[in-house]
Amino acid sequence: MSEPTPPFPPASGSERPPEVWIIAPPRQRWWLYVLFFVLTIFSTLVVGARMQFNFMQHQPVFSLNDDSLSLFPLGWVLQKPSNLLLGLPFSLTLMFILFAHEMGHYLYARHYRVYATPPFFVLRWFGACAGIWAWCLHARRAIRSD
Repeated sequence: MSEPTPPFPPASGSERPPEVWIIAPPRQRWWLYVLFFVLTIFSTLVVGARMQFNFMQHQPVFSLNDDSLSLFPLGWVLQKPSNLLLGLPFSLTLMFILFAHEMGHYLYARHYRVYATPPFFVLRWFGACAGIWAWCLHARRAIRSD
């Protein structure tokens, strides 16, 4: 048998190795993620407080006919901030479930070295779903499927 030969000829001392360009990812704007997270917690607290208020008044959850409170009673909460405590069970439960779910996506992407943004809260201040949000996990490049 003959000696195995390498697939490439040995490099001479005068050849330079090929250049490799590494592009640094842009800086994350963590203040923006934190701001939307805090605003989302506040909005779910307000909606949860409204739902609990209706429950204590023996009204349907989204009743808008008997009293002067709107679906998103911001003035009612600002007049008496302790009303927000009524919304804690709703807000914390919803935030925990969705945060855990979305962090699963984020950590999975990080594990496989997919450059993705952290979960981003997008508030919905309109319609019947005020206080509910959508999440965006944005992949910054195409994902290969080998």
